Amino acid sequence: MSSFFSKEVDYALQLVSALRNASKEHPVSLKEFSKHSGISFFFLQRIAKKLKTAGVVDSQKGPNGGYRLKKDFEVLRVEDILSAVQGETSIVPCVHGDHLCLFAKECGEKKSFHKLDAELAQFFSEKRVAEYF
Repeated sequence: MSSFFSKEVDYALQLVSALRNASKEHPVSLKEFSKHSGISFFFLQRIAKKLKTAGVVDSQKGPNGGYRLKKDFEVLRVEDILSAVQGETSIVPCVHGDHLCLFAKECGEKKSFHKLDAELAQFFSEKRVAEYF
């Protein structure tokens, strides 16, 4: 069975959940979180960098450094995590962008895929991470 979310999204959601109680005075160390969660430290570094670039988390360096949320956990949307980690996503490649599909002329389902994709995007934009974690 394949997963709807990638491991990267799964781990990003776990990390964000762990950061909910972090503060400037008490940030979460990725090394400590890695030990506790069993997630590769190097994979977490890559995820944290994407989350930081997207403005979801902030970091501080030094012996007492680590990560904390830049946004309030209660308002953080699932879409914020998805777009930070995966970028723009869709259920099939032809829904967004200029993806060339060999079956575009014969495809009678593109409109259905667009509708489903729009409904999923709306769902993830309305759902808060705090509802699930």
